[in-house]
Amino acid sequence: MTVEMEGSQIPVKRLPDRLAGGRGLTSFQRDVRLAIEAMQRPAIVFDLPAAATLDSDAIDFLIWCALDAVGRDAQVALAAANAEHRTVLEMTRLSSIMPTFPSIDEAVLHLQKTGCHSAGNF
Repeated sequence: MTVEMEGSQIPVKRLPDRLAGGRGLTSFQRDVRLAIEAMQRPAIVFDLPAAATLDSDAIDFLIWCALDAVGRDAQVALAAANAEHRTVLEMTRLSSIMPTFPSIDEAVLHLQKTGCHSAGNF
């Protein structure tokens, strides 16, 4: 999904309820990397579904995203994190490098204000 606001497009990817290591994670990583590579000023929002558990595979994926983003001068934002998600993000300190917003629209708006936009659709 791509959210467009005021002429700017930011890809939004729903984090699966469960990320399994191996092929599933690799496929998801490939999708995310392709979306980021297609962008002029890379940014992506991950929608955290209410039922999702941020287990070690999900944390590993988010760390991979954070490291990949740094290398590409990209920004990653998280949307719709519940109380359990926020606790895990704070304990792992991911909350200090991945801003978290109550909604997708607020995350996209934040990224747009920082000048991030897509060159194409996700």
